[in-house]
Amino acid sequence: MSSSIFSSEVLRSWWRRPAAEKRRALLGAALLVAIVPIAHGLAAAVDEALLPYSSLAPYVLAREALTESTEVVFAGSSHFLLGIRPDLFSFDAMSVVGPGWDYRTLEAAVRANLDRTPNLRLAVVELDLFPLRIDTPFVQRGRCRTLRVWGIGPEEVPCSDTDLDAGPFGAWAEILVPSPRLTPWAIWEIVKPRFVGPVEGRTPIAGHRRVEAVGDPERHGPRRVAWLRDRFGARYVEHNRAALERLVGLLVARGVEVVLLRMPHQESFTGSVPAAWSEQLDEVVAGLREASGRELPVWDYEDAPGFAPTDFMDSVHLNAAGVEKLAGLLERRIGELPASPY
Repeated sequence: MSSSIFSSEVLRSWWRRPAAEKRRALLGAALLVAIVPIAHGLAAAVDEALLPYSSLAPYVLAREALTESTEVVFAGSSHFLLGIRPDLFSFDAMSVVGPGWDYRTLEAAVRANLDRTPNLRLAVVELDLFPLRIDTPFVQRGRCRTLRVWGIGPEEVPCSDTDLDAGPFGAWAEILVPSPRLTPWAIWEIVKPRFVGPVEGRTPIAGHRRVEAVGDPERHGPRRVAWLRDRFGARYVEHNRAALERLVGLLVARGVEVVLLRMPHQESFTGSVPAAWSEQLDEVVAGLREASGRELPVWDYEDAPGFAPTDFMDSVHLNAAGVEKLAGLLERRIGELPASPY
């Protein structure tokens, strides 16, 4: 006799059961079918309510802070997320930022939120090797919640998320339909609670993640360059370059002044960067100026002498001390622009 649950013997056995027992079984199955989408909706609602108190709080609060009063936007990757604190400026500024963002993702984030800032006067856009050479879906490795918070859909940046927003059963379908990828760790990534409390035990800051630690930039710099070279090479340069051109073109078309900003980096990183990569950035700037018809200023603080090793958490990210130094420099530079908000 076959052991399959679909064998004729199993079916005959089922039909021989008492009618009341069959009704109870069918009722239980119907309740299960009804409860699963309700539970999904409830979980999604609770998740949404907890977002301002989760590790995603800096992005949730930043997006909410983009309003008609916003005059200056800082658009960049984790270098801006850790290195620029919008509330330190005397004018109404906010950041559109995310970790591991390439220029394709940055363009999508700005495009999705530009209508929130009808009076935007200035956009400070990151100019860096990281968003030029990396690929966000690879870097995020399935943790794509940051993109969804900013209103970026999978059709713009195809990043599959282990989350409850992927259909009526969401990521739980991964468990209901097992696959070879489902290790215990992968299951935990699916079901683990996303509420983690206030960021780093402090009140979350819109558009900024505060870090006070001083890292070991001497070891970090060469490793970072090797990671860029070995993981990505030049595979994504052209499509990120095109995305940056579209981003600048979008801002210019809206009448927004654009400044390109190179963030401070430690010598252990800059000294390890191949000369060809630096020349590539110069070519990108030349292409942006030609495509936009604007003489886009470049504020280059990559090797700024005013930053000490104690101002960095690693070779490419500022800590809280470095953030305050940079804010003072940017406040003065922005005040000198024709589009200055003060």
